[in-house]
Parts: sequence; C-alpha cells; structure tokens
Amino acid sequence: VLGMGFSSSVGIAQHIKRQMLIQSPPGELSLPKEFEIRKDSPLLPEAKKYWKAYLDNFDGLKVVNRDAARLLSGKPGEWQSIARTAYTRWGAPTHPKKAAMQEIKGESQGADIDGEKGHSRPKGSNIVKYAGVTLKLLGSPTASARELQVGSGGLVYMDQFKRPLLSIYHEIWVFIGRLLGVGPPVRRI
Repeated sequence: VLGMGFSSSVGIAQHIKRQMLIQSPPGELSLPKEFEIRKDSPLLPEAKKYWKAYLDNFDGLKVVNRDAARLLSGKPGEWQSIARTAYTRWGAPTHPKKAAMQEIKGESQGADIDGEKGHSRPKGSNIVKYAGVTLKLLGSPTASARELQVGSGGLVYMDQFKRPLLSIYHEIWVFIGRLLGVGPPVRRI
C-alpha cells in the first residue's frame, strides 16, 4: 500500500519492484533487462517476447503461432514463474486468482487485449462510461473546468489506443487552462 500525498511513492515502489525482478541471488534466475518494455528504451525488433511490470501488475508477452498459443494457454510462462519466485523470495503479496497465464485474450491496466487479432482497446465498461460523460458535457449549456478535465481525461485514455488522435488535445488543455485562470479568459460553454 502506497502512502497518499507523497509524490515520489509510485516511483520508489516501481524501482523496488523492478529490482526484485532483475536482480536475484546466485543460482536463481532473474528477468532479462534487455527484453523489458520501458518508456526510456527501444524494443528489440528481433525479440519474440517481452515483459513489463508496473506496481502490482506483471505482463509477459510472447509471439507464437496459433497452435502453440492454444497449447500454452492457462500454463505459467517462464518469465511469469521467475516473477512469482522473486515475489515469494521478497515476501511480496500476490493474488493467484487474478493471474492470467499465457492467455490469448486478457485484460491489463484498463485494456482489453486480443492476441488473436493482435490489438488492444479500452475496456467496454470504460467506453460506455466516458461516452456518457462526453454526451452529458455536449448536452449541457455550461461545464466547469473540472468536468472538462474528467471528460477530456477519459477521451485521452480511450484515444491512447489510437495514438495519432492524441494530437487533438492541445487546444482542449489550453482552453481548460484559461477556465482555471491561466491565460486570457474565454466564454464558458
């Protein structure tokens, strides 16, 4: 559990988790750093498997043919087993019932992932939620800066799955900033 109000708590927790996974005692396996998905390093294009860990989430990604995917489904992968061993060694809590093991379809960090089709998208419940917020804002004669922030944040979440769409938000953030008193005033919508 991370303490609220400490701005560095997530960064510190993330660093600790990463070290648990990439450093192991002699004779034990650890996860290879070169196959980690990170914002500050490129993916190895020739690699057929990657891993990423974020706070209480671990994803092992592997490219295999359809027949192999069906055979592996439901069985722990090599890197998932290494991660679980590290969690046990360090006394980190896990929730086995929430773990998906080499599934063709799954959910991770707010995304529905379809390995059969090779894509991810926002969870259906979030699409419905943010579509409702957007329709409410569009149907209202006025909106507070907070309502615009929530609505726009939801649209950013959904559009992150189609990255070029994110370019449209610059003007929205400028507009919200003006509503909050940053920049020249604008009429309320």
